[in-house]
Amino acid sequence: MANVTSLSDIAGQLTEASHNADQVTVAGVCLPTGALSQLRRRIPSGFPKWRNATDKHVLHLVSLMCEESLGIVAYSIDKREPWWVNFWKDASHVHSKAANLSGASIGILKAGTLLKFLLFGESATLSLAHSIRSGALPPIRSRGGTLHISHALVFDSDLQGAENIDSFADTWRASNANRPLTASLGIEYKATTMQITTEQEEPLLLMPDYIAGLIHAKNSDSDTLKFSHVTASAVTSALALVTKSGRFVEFDAPSAITYTDIYPDFANLLPQSAPSPVGLA
Repeated sequence: MANVTSLSDIAGQLTEASHNADQVTVAGVCLPTGALSQLRRRIPSGFPKWRNATDKHVLHLVSLMCEESLGIVAYSIDKREPWWVNFWKDASHVHSKAANLSGASIGILKAGTLLKFLLFGESATLSLAHSIRSGALPPIRSRGGTLHISHALVFDSDLQGAENIDSFADTWRASNANRPLTASLGIEYKATTMQITTEQEEPLLLMPDYIAGLIHAKNSDSDTLKFSHVTASAVTSALALVTKSGRFVEFDAPSAITYTDIYPDFANLLPQSAPSPVGLA
């Protein structure tokens, strides 16, 4: 049995507006579950979040990830693309109509909540997939040739509200019963636990926090380091180090889909217009 834990975080403003906030970046780090206690001890008490980091902090945490992680992934979405505005408009329209019909706000229909679901879900899945593909995750198989994976999930507290968290947990529980692709590859997968927490409670969340910050600084046309103690040269050096490790891959933002690809039953609540794609698969 391979026991792994994926940790995920998001950098950038998850809002419709793109002025001085042109990118949203998600990052995931996959770690061996049995090593979590040891890894926590290697992060000094009071270690700062990315926004308060220095070059020294970046080097320490990136070096640790290069040594101990199984897989590190990230990608950025450009909020200036037409689909971004259209997606938020469609979500706002559907939520408004549904809220009027039900008499209550429905968080899982909002653009921000739905995008967090998708970004967090993809970061956890991709970090695990890269761990397997790169060979970092030891292929311990049963006598029948099946690779058994127990996957714990940890997400930053960007996702808030008991209803939203319950819905997100339900999505992962449902995924345990519907994995034909992994089964065809000889993999028996189970998502075991899901935790929504902070870096103060789980310092290992600093790992995706820093990776998201590094990739965000690289990809954004805004000066994300303007008020930071981290230098541009440190960002370049850190990304070179993590790339050389073989543990990291930066993915392209997935192909576009529409809001109604996610919620097809609500197509009748939208004005009749051309589809509005969103850059997530």
